[in-house]
Amino acid sequence: MSNENMNGENMNDENIPKCFVIMPISDQLGYSTGHFTKIYEQIFIPAIEDAGYKPDRVDEDNICDSIIFKIFERIQNCDMALCDLSSRNPNVLYELGLRQAYDKPVVLVQDEKTERIFDVSGISTIPYNSDRLYESVLAARENITRALIETRDGKTHSLVKIVKASEASFPEENLSGNEKTEIMLERIMAELTQLKQVRRLKNDELVYPDNKIDNIVLSVLRLDSEVEEALKNKSSQAVFKRLTLIILKYRRKVEELDMNPDVRLKLINTLDSYLDQIKVYKEKHFDI
Repeated sequence: MSNENMNGENMNDENIPKCFVIMPISDQLGYSTGHFTKIYEQIFIPAIEDAGYKPDRVDEDNICDSIIFKIFERIQNCDMALCDLSSRNPNVLYELGLRQAYDKPVVLVQDEKTERIFDVSGISTIPYNSDRLYESVLAARENITRALIETRDGKTHSLVKIVKASEASFPEENLSGNEKTEIMLERIMAELTQLKQVRRLKNDELVYPDNKIDNIVLSVLRLDSEVEEALKNKSSQAVFKRLTLIILKYRRKVEELDMNPDVRLKLINTLDSYLDQIKVYKEKHFDI
């Protein structure tokens, strides 16, 4: 693939504006394995690059912070966003709602298999074919590139402007540990609920008896306040050693349990962020 977009600009420039891609990451009911990864690679990446942007999807970022905070950062700060409504994924709709609330530019796309979600005059959704035939892929790329450029140039209107609503404001101060935990818990629990509904449809029974996954999620998130308290109170090495052992224990449990890969990744990233905070503190204060 060329390193230049349709205007001849170098795509290796670190200052190139980013386009945050909001789309299903895991496999969805009614779609083949890896379908949306192929859509991203074959249609979205080329279209975004041709429009002069660098594609940005959270699962490609290896930083060990919680994914939820990466998403919030992209929603607020990315110059452009591309949102795939295909399969009516609730996480996608949640992230789109935040992006629209802050009146940030976003281009909507969806495949022909998905029933139209928005029926509001002025909201345009770019269609693409899920079969990924060569001609269809080329047409989809061209249409999406054009839509991104028109949105960038202000030729389309956001939902906020259409309904004449006020743009949402975002507090500059950092969220407290409890607020972070609450937001993260709400999101992961929603995913767990969705996952269980999918499994029920497939097997006519719940795969996870006794809420084992839910209990692990709650236990992992409760550690956030313990780690924050230990750091704030400048606890002893013994306290940090105990916390480290607990975090590693939960990490092994998460790796062993049969759970949705997206949920597993979120939990592992969260646990790794705890370990990183402890490591930095120990190196600074205990000369380790």
